[in-house]
Amino acid sequence: MICRRDGKEVLDRTVTVRAGRSVTLPELLLTGTRCWAAELPSGASAVTVSHPDEQHAAVVTAEAPDLTVTAVNEYRPAALALLKRTTGTGAAAAADREFTVELSCTLTTAPGTAPIVLADRRRYQLRPGTVRPVDDLPDPLPAGARCWLGEPDRNGAAEVTVEHDSAERALLLTTDPASLEVTNRFDTTEPPPPPLPITGSVPGPWAAGSLALLLLGLAARYAARRW
Repeated sequence: MICRRDGKEVLDRTVTVRAGRSVTLPELLLTGTRCWAAELPSGASAVTVSHPDEQHAAVVTAEAPDLTVTAVNEYRPAALALLKRTTGTGAAAAADREFTVELSCTLTTAPGTAPIVLADRRRYQLRPGTVRPVDDLPDPLPAGARCWLGEPDRNGAAEVTVEHDSAERALLLTTDPASLEVTNRFDTTEPPPPPLPITGSVPGPWAAGSLALLLLGLAARYAARRW
């Protein structure tokens, strides 16, 4: 909120106002004072201020000594869906599984203030390849909200990939449809080779016997040549 009179600044203050409420400033403003206001980033889709700059300022007069500046924030609904994907050589084995994911969403309405929690690890059950619209919250998610997704249980996956998995990496919702995806990779395990068949025979004795006969045959042939 800024007020000037005769080119001099008489008020420059940041004011926090809650929706549906008003704030009365204690300063007494002299006749001829001009006041206007601008809203800091609030995440709203559109903001309309009744007196947004000096050219459109509200003026204190003898007939109207009290000034009112109104700000209207428009929050348009956003469309968010959740999607589960499975990849890897073992993905087919997980085609009928259900996976639990947790959705969190917040909305910041003023810099430096704590965000409004819209969803706090709200659980959804997803099947691979299916899309789950987020349409069960008490109020629709607004554009300007930030959302992220987590998966508390890998459900046997070798790897879990979530692009927006924390408040720091949250997805900023707009008026365009958006989705949060979780991808699980499943790998197959190569079975061990089957054991060699057991015949019950011991190769040592007959192998040694065959070798002895071979040596004996060679010795007999050598002796016959000498005679």
